Amino acid sequence: MLAAGIKSPVPLEELENHLREDVERQIHGGTDAEEAFQHAARRIGQGDGLRREFEKVESAKRRRECELLRRWSVIAGTALVYPMLAWTWWLGARQGKFEITWVEILLAAGASAPIILFGWSGGSLAKVLPVVHENWVIAIALGTLFLAALLFKTVFPVVSPTNIVHLQITVLWCLSPMLGFGSCVSAWHQRCEEIRKSSHKQTA
Repeated sequence: MLAAGIKSPVPLEELENHLREDVERQIHGGTDAEEAFQHAARRIGQGDGLRREFEKVESAKRRRECELLRRWSVIAGTALVYPMLAWTWWLGARQGKFEITWVEILLAAGASAPIILFGWSGGSLAKVLPVVHENWVIAIALGTLFLAALLFKTVFPVVSPTNIVHLQITVLWCLSPMLGFGSCVSAWHQRCEEIRKSSHKQTA
């Protein structure tokens, strides 16, 4: 198993325990010890095949962990932005620096929709994107951010916020899709890397 590349102690211990139990069960049934070991080893399988199976399990585990991390990043980003915004608005209103209307509160709350929509759909969108080299994923992501910055520069003067509250709402709506964009890029990068490694192993 070690020669086949299975170096993690947990699966090796599980295989060893399974092998010992199988051998003991056969011996209790009257089988010779050496023959019992050979039968048990054949039932477990060859090292290369087991290594591939363990790699599939580990790969699926990593995908789940990355997907969970992406989703929690969206939740954490939302949980960070909105309490800070609520605190500044409450403090500003209390000090008489500005007044907050229900329309402005609804507009600010509505900016969470792109965060949730793009954040949770980023992984699904990444599944239909073409498989390219990881460097191209990074280049495309940076190019998209650059275009988004140009679009923001063009749209911002047109919107022309009249006070600090409107400015915060405008910035929030412009930046809210970025969490979902980051989630999509991360999932796309991971998918391209896994497919590339799988193709390399099949070729080898």
